[in-house]
Amino acid sequence: MKVSPMAQQQQQAPPPAIDSAEVESAREVMREQGQDFTLVEMTRIMDVASTLRREQALVEQQLNIDQVKAKLRERLLAAAEVSGDSISAEQVDVAVEHYYDRLHTYQDPPFGLGTALAHVYVRRGTIMKWAIAIGAVVAIFWGLLAGGFFPGERRDAKLANQAYERLEETNEAIRQVTNNSSIEKEAAATLATAKALREEGDYQALEGLIAKQQLLAQTLMQQYELTIPSVPGQESAFPMDYTDANSQTVRSGYYVVVEAKAADGTPVRVQVRDRQTGKMTTTSKWAEQVPAAVYNRLKEDKQADGLLDDRLFGVKQRGERDLEVRMQGDSGVLDRGGQLTEW
Repeated sequence: MKVSPMAQQQQQAPPPAIDSAEVESAREVMREQGQDFTLVEMTRIMDVASTLRREQALVEQQLNIDQVKAKLRERLLAAAEVSGDSISAEQVDVAVEHYYDRLHTYQDPPFGLGTALAHVYVRRGTIMKWAIAIGAVVAIFWGLLAGGFFPGERRDAKLANQAYERLEETNEAIRQVTNNSSIEKEAAATLATAKALREEGDYQALEGLIAKQQLLAQTLMQQYELTIPSVPGQESAFPMDYTDANSQTVRSGYYVVVEAKAADGTPVRVQVRDRQTGKMTTTSKWAEQVPAAVYNRLKEDKQADGLLDDRLFGVKQRGERDLEVRMQGDSGVLDRGGQLTEW
């Protein structure tokens, strides 16, 4: 047997009405204390006091729930006796406990379109933030994809265009520094090859061409003299020997030590390939191979007074790629041989 909250409220006595005599008496007391209020103000004050009394009574009633249950049990048993229902006290106790157990329980409404829309509306702020965040991520991703930042044909084409532009700049620097027609034709042929690579999107091959042309541009801009050092006690030339498979000492050639220096005496670092290792080394000092007759002539020159008079090996002019050998041999200017970076 259930008792609804509405029935329970009907069983409670209504709050007492505000008595105008009480209001007037309270007003007289306030007047004696030097505070005078209008009748309307006093009525509002008494109304607030009555509300506070009702709420306090309700709180006390809810806190003393055992007495409420006992009174409800008595009324239910009395009502059952009047109506002739054969209800036992145990059944009334179970009904009362069941009623209070379910009095403040909550159950979600059945799911449907209205419920779903309500959930969306309640969470509209969070949903909007997530939607904006996801939209921003998608926009950034699409921008990176369209801009060629991810692997693929678009990125390869972008990198190829950038590499081709750098190669054009390098070729322009070469054109500005040299008047050598063969070098200019070589640069033009390299640029034509680069165009085909750009259309294929082969930016890696373009990077190789850029490195080659940058080295050429650096070489063309260099200007120095290649001289043999003449310092007492310091080696200016040497023979190179090696041991063959039969443990025999074999002389492979003669070399002079050379240094590359600018007009102001500053060392100039040059790319040199070592004939023994095949490796390129950037250095300002290395050894040039010379015929035996030249080696012996320089040796006699230095042994005479400890100084070397014939020191100029060659000159590298700005705008030219190759060294112009100036040292003379028995039959004119030397043909340049191999180089050593380590000995």
